[in-house]
Amino acid sequence: MPHYFFDVENGSAFRDYVGRDLASLQAAKREADEALSAAVKNDLSRDTRRDIAINVRDEASIVVLRVALSYSATPPLPQG
Repeated sequence: MPHYFFDVENGSAFRDYVGRDLASLQAAKREADEALSAAVKNDLSRDTRRDIAINVRDEASIVVLRVALSYSATPPLPQG
């Protein structure tokens, strides 16, 4: 079973040294998608713009997939 590492970039870089055994690159993409979704959910209370990316590396440390998301959470404009 292939082993994948998930490195996170969100203003800082966090390298994954443990990784996970997953059945396929498609399974690794699902994991990265879910991690991005969780990161956004955990950060929605801030009024900010964020760029988050997850680089998925294989056992040879080659980036085989990059999943990225940009979003902004700002207060509504005053009405009137």
